[in-house]
Amino acid sequence: MDDKELSDWLKKRLGTKDTLCIAHSGWFCKVAVLGKDAPALIQTDPERKSLTQLKKLARAGLLQHVVTDLQTLEEISEYKAEWKCENFSEAEVESFIQKRQEALGKPVFGKKGRGKEISQKTAWKVWAEAGGCCMYEGCAADLSGISLHTKVARIGYLAHIIASSPDGPRGNGERSAQLSDDPENIMLMCDAHHRLIDSYAPLEHPEERLQGMRRRHVEKVKSLRKAMTYPVARAVTLLADLAGVPTYFRDTQFQEALLAEKYAMAPRVEHLLRRTAQRDDRSKPGFWYYYLHEHENDIRRFSGFVKEVFKDEGRALGVFPLHHIAMLVLAGRIVGEASPVEVFQYDRQQRTWCWHNNVQPHPEGTFRATGLKQGQAKEALLSVELTASIDENALPDSLIEGVEAKTLPWIRIQTETPNANIIRRAEDLQQFRTICRRVINHIQDELRAEQVHLVVVSPASTAFALGQMLQAGNHPPYVVYDRANHGTSFSPALTITGQGVSADAHNDTFTVYYR
Repeated sequence: MDDKELSDWLKKRLGTKDTLCIAHSGWFCKVAVLGKDAPALIQTDPERKSLTQLKKLARAGLLQHVVTDLQTLEEISEYKAEWKCENFSEAEVESFIQKRQEALGKPVFGKKGRGKEISQKTAWKVWAEAGGCCMYEGCAADLSGISLHTKVARIGYLAHIIASSPDGPRGNGERSAQLSDDPENIMLMCDAHHRLIDSYAPLEHPEERLQGMRRRHVEKVKSLRKAMTYPVARAVTLLADLAGVPTYFRDTQFQEALLAEKYAMAPRVEHLLRRTAQRDDRSKPGFWYYYLHEHENDIRRFSGFVKEVFKDEGRALGVFPLHHIAMLVLAGRIVGEASPVEVFQYDRQQRTWCWHNNVQPHPEGTFRATGLKQGQAKEALLSVELTASIDENALPDSLIEGVEAKTLPWIRIQTETPNANIIRRAEDLQQFRTICRRVINHIQDELRAEQVHLVVVSPASTAFALGQMLQAGNHPPYVVYDRANHGTSFSPALTITGQGVSADAHNDTFTVYYR
């Protein structure tokens, strides 16, 4: 019987003038009604409410007690006739209950147990490890709405495995004091199981058994949490103010895009290769030469950041690109494909980085490659035309002449209906990757080109993805072309090699080595 049940039962015994005997061993106790043949021993857990009734019985001379050993008392269910009971005074009853509470680590009447009191830090750690559930094996009762207490008359308890008092359940001299505030010695338990291990069946719950329950429960909670946890992705932006239009996004926009793909975003967003020039001077001679000078440290810092992220095998990289095409190809080349990378495409109309998972991905064959001819060629022209078809009149004369003379193979990645929103889903980008990889392998293995001229009129995500496929130290130089506006022609911007990136101006070449 718990405290309330015992209190009600004792009231009835007081009304019928029954004489009772409490058999106890330390904190463990049972009660029997004397004057009957083979009276039954009823296991009890007396606390504050029961104490009031016990004192009344003692005052009426109806209460006795006997001290015996714990092993015997736990095993028997009937009162032993040979026991020599003695009267239990009010003072003795109160002292017994107080000592019992202290042994069980349940402070009452303004007093505390012998061991160190459980700190708030320890309480929260145990609660977290328990997942807010009772740690008794097979129970898992939800205790999340219950305050963490060791006081009586509470439903959720922080129960000691080794009692905080040497006289308590599984108490052990110095260990009781040493472990009284140790999280690994404490279990979150519902009221029923707390009473079970301490008051009703302590011998059936030795330290080893409870430690095993605790360990298995914690491992299960960790496993469940792991199953709910998304891999962590470091978000990196590659942003430029294009055509004089500033680019600004809230961090929550990147977080939502990653979350939709089942990634948890690391707290800090890295804004790398950022360019905030107010004017678009790309039509001026030497622009890319000075551009590379300006961003030399940024490129090296970006390379170092990528290396640092990929040291942690559990981390992915979330890339949010909206930059000049040449810089996007370079950034993709630096990142590569060796580690998990999620690339996103910004939708200007919807103003979101999230993939449009409510629409169907493009059917197979939406992107196609033409011009994959057999035989070797010293140079090759590769164009990616997904946003719009290339105006051939805007290509440099040297390239057109090579194409017309059939000395410069022109390989084109195209789609039937080019538009700015051609990449709507991750599957669309993956389909592009498949075609692009086939093309790059053809240039490298079949044509064995010593130089590739690259013209990209395509969404930012595809430019970055193309750069990823340029294997470190194993690709010919790629000359990436840029077109400032519709009134200008394509001209060389950056040349990406296996070791670095360069730009020319005034009969000079400036190179940044980033690996």
